[in-house]
Amino acid sequence: MSEDSEYSFIVHHVSITMDTDVIQQELMQQYNGVTRVTRLFREDEDGDDTPSTSIQVDFTSSDDAERIHKNRSIVIGGIVRRTRTVARPYRQRTFRPQASYTNNRRQQQVLCEQDIMNIIDNQKR
Repeated sequence: MSEDSEYSFIVHHVSITMDTDVIQQELMQQYNGVTRVTRLFREDEDGDDTPSTSIQVDFTSSDDAERIHKNRSIVIGGIVRRTRTVARPYRQRTFRPQASYTNNRRQQQVLCEQDIMNIIDNQKR
């Protein structure tokens, strides 16, 4: 998914023989802000990924995205297809610990009664 996408839709009943690059070019001519078209996959009985008849379409423009959301449909290949709005596009994030955060702080420590009292006093401040 494109990092700058703000709107995403799942489009149902799109033949697996339709190339997503061709679909993307068609949608870019019909709608503003199309950034990516991705084929969705499902796991079959053998645990292999199999292409599904659903695709995800990502947008940056709110104008056409709001119209698609309202109508719950999009036109691909001259056919009106049902859509479902994705709440938020998935964005892969990388989390890094703070520079001062070390593995030593992650290790459990045995605390005595005085240590516990000091922690409580510090939390009160």
